[in-house]
Amino acid sequence: MFADALAEVPDFKAFFTVDELNKSSEELARKNPSKVEIFQIGNSRKGEEIRALRIGKGRNTALLFGFPHPNEPIGSMTLEYLSSRLVEDRSLDQLDYTWYIIKCADPDGARLNERWFKGPFSPLHYALNYYRPPGYQQIEWTFPIKYKTLVWDNPIPETRALMKVMENVKPQFMYSLHNSGYGGVYFYVSSRCRPLYSKFQNLAKNEGLPLHLGEPEAPYMKKLAIF
Repeated sequence: MFADALAEVPDFKAFFTVDELNKSSEELARKNPSKVEIFQIGNSRKGEEIRALRIGKGRNTALLFGFPHPNEPIGSMTLEYLSSRLVEDRSLDQLDYTWYIIKCADPDGARLNERWFKGPFSPLHYALNYYRPPGYQQIEWTFPIKYKTLVWDNPIPETRALMKVMENVKPQFMYSLHNSGYGGVYFYVSSRCRPLYSKFQNLAKNEGLPLHLGEPEAPYMKKLAIF
């Protein structure tokens, strides 16, 4: 089941814009009203709607979101394919999940990167049209936190939208779809899961991608497997 799904990922030649992602989601919901619902989860800092798809009616709940950083569009294309696959491939129903899919969690930032989404895919064109917000305006870095003397309680609107979904659906599985700009492949997991390590390694190998073999991205990260 999983091998077939991976083998049939389209060979995308460019990244979808925010408008293209929204249009695709609307079409999917319109054509499959019994299985797909599209709804608004909040608004961006500039007032743009942030939308989610709800697919299926399984007992478990999964939340997946793209553009946690607005210069990282590969996750949005993964969700573009996955959302359609979940509707078309009935064998995936046996996973028994209700899927909440947010193709673009930061539409304001994503729009500021769109000038390089269609190419040419060169380092110079990417650098000249690249946008990434400072840390205090990034979705995953502005969740409320209280630790010893550190207190942060000013989440941006995009973060509040995600928080609302999390509180409402309480997902058993959550996946934030980042991508690396340069360098090899590495994976994060929230707890040790040894059976996954070789599977992750083979995913990169099958796509002809090198693994990241250097130090972890942050000094407090623990390396769980060395390939």
